[in-house]
Amino acid sequence: MTRPITSDYGKELFEARNKIITESNLYSPLHKAVAKIIKVHEISANPATIADLGCGEVSHLQSILESFSNNSIIGVGLDISKEGIIMASKKYGNPIWLVGDLGKSPFSDNSFDVILNILSPANYNEFKRISSRNGFSTKKFTLPLLPHR
Repeated sequence: MTRPITSDYGKELFEARNKIITESNLYSPLHKAVAKIIKVHEISANPATIADLGCGEVSHLQSILESFSNNSIIGVGLDISKEGIIMASKKYGNPIWLVGDLGKSPFSDNSFDVILNILSPANYNEFKRISSRNGFSTKKFTLPLLPHR
């Protein structure tokens, strides 16, 4: 972060969010669908890179990464909330966690094969900038994953 941020998202909110996401089956279909889409696209980069921008306490990214049995994927979670990233770093060891603004991410152009943005504010210009040429964003798949009303 280039400046201090005061966030309304605190430890209690992230603990409750993590409990709902990891201890219920509410998001399991979403996680399975996203993992399936990633597998279908057979990303040629080895290791492939996945960024979850606005990751919170990172339980969505972690659940998706658990769908892959090998170490061919590097996960990176970025969130503006220091509390969320602290919780993620204590609970999950493998992915890389960063406090930062998804609208002005610290990542280089074309640095990620997959961009996740689940239930978080979005900045599609930034997502496009950091997506690799062969990568994709879940934005392209939003409608097929959600039931039509």
